[in-house]
Amino acid sequence: MNSNLEGNKKLSSLDFANDKRQLALSYLIRLIGVFVFTLIFIGFTRLFHPELSTSLVTYINIELPNVPSVVSWLLVAVSVVLVLTLHELVHASVFYLDQRIHPQIGWRGLTIFAAAPGHLHKRGIMIINALAPFTVISILGLVLIALLPVNWLPWIFIPTVVNAAAAGGDFMAVIWLLKQTPDARIEDNGDVLTAYEV
Repeated sequence: MNSNLEGNKKLSSLDFANDKRQLALSYLIRLIGVFVFTLIFIGFTRLFHPELSTSLVTYINIELPNVPSVVSWLLVAVSVVLVLTLHELVHASVFYLDQRIHPQIGWRGLTIFAAAPGHLHKRGIMIINALAPFTVISILGLVLIALLPVNWLPWIFIPTVVNAAAAGGDFMAVIWLLKQTPDARIEDNGDVLTAYEV
């Protein structure tokens, strides 16, 4: 729903761009998420690979035989960037499927985001949008962990945990969205969500 936003009453906003407390809280949630999702995904992995140790080293050892460790670190960094890009593409696909919008994908500070400025979305669509990357990529990662050989484990485990933890801002958005009236319309500027009464 493309709309003249000036004619609508602003109800509330979730502002990671200008509200440093909200931004800091989102990073705290992400940090906690690293520990929580590491434990959850280790538990899941051991359902399919009970022979594995519970030692964290088993899940994050990216050393490759006869390959300098700097190459392994570079490869895992690339895999993390790719999964975070996929995270934003999933957000973008929800915008596209909802209103055929070609969203903007951007980067501000340490935050990468998909945005659809100037467009208003139903609250329910925005909740789906917020949860979609966490859900889709977590399921994909857990399926790959279950199916691929154990020596691939760190290369799937690390990006899957990073994606889940990176959803901290998305989880905050869901909580904020649930506080809005069901008929509110939401504009997504990437790092600022604004609710309007229409």
